[in-house]
Amino acid sequence: MNREQIRQILAHATTDPDPAVQLAGVRGLLRMGEPGGPEAWLEYVTQTGRDGDPFERDERLFEALTAVVDFPFPEAQATLAGFLRAPDALPDGLLMSIGAALGKIRHPQTFDLLIDLLAHASGFVAGSAATALGELGDRRAVPHLIALADERHGDWFYRCTQALLALGRLGGDEAFAYLTRAVQASEVRESALEALAMLAQAD
Repeated sequence: MNREQIRQILAHATTDPDPAVQLAGVRGLLRMGEPGGPEAWLEYVTQTGRDGDPFERDERLFEALTAVVDFPFPEAQATLAGFLRAPDALPDGLLMSIGAALGKIRHPQTFDLLIDLLAHASGFVAGSAATALGELGDRRAVPHLIALADERHGDWFYRCTQALLALGRLGGDEAFAYLTRAVQASEVRESALEALAMLAQAD
């Protein structure tokens, strides 16, 4: 069986009545790097947005976002940015998935979207955005991550530890100086030590 036959089978699956089969077809096209993959993903997400059952809709969106994390493509950025126009309308789990997906996409606007997510009231959403910024690799995030790591209100622990680990991924003198101070803070010492080890690899 040749590549074109496989592509046709996967493309046909994207029109199946079963959403799980549709998504399997979409993931297959994205895995193959087929030009029709991003278009099929967008169509799947658009159809999912029309689902009347909020639970089913959110579950399907989560799976669609996982496909972007696994097989990132820049065309997804506009759709993800659209979700973030009304972040308070989305459950934290979906926002965390959006952050993870953005961390895999190389797009000029991705950095700003993730910086905005750092300010989210949920420490888990903010922490996921911090992780994504570390994966993005843009050291402009360092001062923002330091500010996040310094916060000690609400559910601060997760966002603080993820900010520290992101600093370790990004590296640089500013991150190094902050992490060497952070190892003195008993609440987050383990994460700071791990981040320093990561920084040694990054630099």
